[in-house]
Amino acid sequence: RLNLTITSKGTQYDRLALMYLGDTEVFRTSTAEPTTNGIIWTYIKDMSQFNVLWKEKQKLIFDLGNIITDVYTGSFNTTLTAYFSYEGNVRTPDIILPISARKSAQNASSEFELPSDNATVLYQIPPTASRAVVSISACGQSEEEFWWSNVLSADEWTFDNTIGELYGYSPFREVQLYIDGVLAGVDWPFPIIFTGGVAPGFWRPIVGMDAFDLRQPEIDITPFLPLLKDNKSHSFEIRVTGLSVADDGTVTFADTVGSYWVVTGTIFLYLDDSMSQTATGQAPEVNAPAPTFAVTRNLVQSRNGTNETLEYSVVAERTLTVKSSEYSWSQNLSYSNYGYLNQQGLSQKNNQQTFGSNTI
Repeated sequence: RLNLTITSKGTQYDRLALMYLGDTEVFRTSTAEPTTNGIIWTYIKDMSQFNVLWKEKQKLIFDLGNIITDVYTGSFNTTLTAYFSYEGNVRTPDIILPISARKSAQNASSEFELPSDNATVLYQIPPTASRAVVSISACGQSEEEFWWSNVLSADEWTFDNTIGELYGYSPFREVQLYIDGVLAGVDWPFPIIFTGGVAPGFWRPIVGMDAFDLRQPEIDITPFLPLLKDNKSHSFEIRVTGLSVADDGTVTFADTVGSYWVVTGTIFLYLDDSMSQTATGQAPEVNAPAPTFAVTRNLVQSRNGTNETLEYSVVAERTLTVKSSEYSWSQNLSYSNYGYLNQQGLSQKNNQQTFGSNTI
């Protein structure tokens, strides 16, 4: 396990931090906002799933970007301690492959930034692979940090006289995994409110959910193994999309988002020597119809034509099933977000609910 302890004193924004072993992201966290008297916090993280990496010499990169000025004076003193133990009965992945920009040779962190980057890698999968799981680490920054409060793109300038531009593509986001251009699974992300988000006083001393350990949802790609174990290279790609809503209410994927999402992925492979005798080259059966969407919008104006309030909602459902001759994996997802802005955009609230289940 890892023990991450950080101290800071002064004034500073919250900062995103990513830890890599080589090109593989193994931990994503963020910081508390320091006080003038100074603060200290500790987070302990289980790293067992990365055992195969810890058994070899690794380049450790901990990327915690920060800016020090006359106003923002808080620097971060970071101590990382690793503890090792032997648990002979715990099965962990035999091979770990990163879906990343692979920049460790330049002593740089290896995240992709979407939508500007192409988050695609190529790999040959060994014939002895018996199970494969992809974890995805993705969070919005800048225009996309509060994606769950974004409006429909047509409403970005609804309150330009009071608050300026609102960010668009709706409050819905889908993180997608493609294998050889075929949708293999999705993640409907959980909102992360960092310690400077919405109202910083809310997060002192307790931070928002997942702010110190951003979750990495998993997609089981075992049904793709008969296709992948053909001694050829196959592509793995991560995309993030919001929604486009036409004037007649038709909802489609925008196939893009604002700037920007920080994204990496990890392919965990479990090996079994007996699997090398199984047939290869057979593509799985993928049943992934487009999600169903229902969108509402209501703009209320004053008598003189001033935009006063904006109400909107997005409701979505999705099912996805992938089957091979020996294995199947399915997802069932539902989502709703109800947004309301009043006082000419000076007050805003959102109520979001996301439910999901995976079935093997």
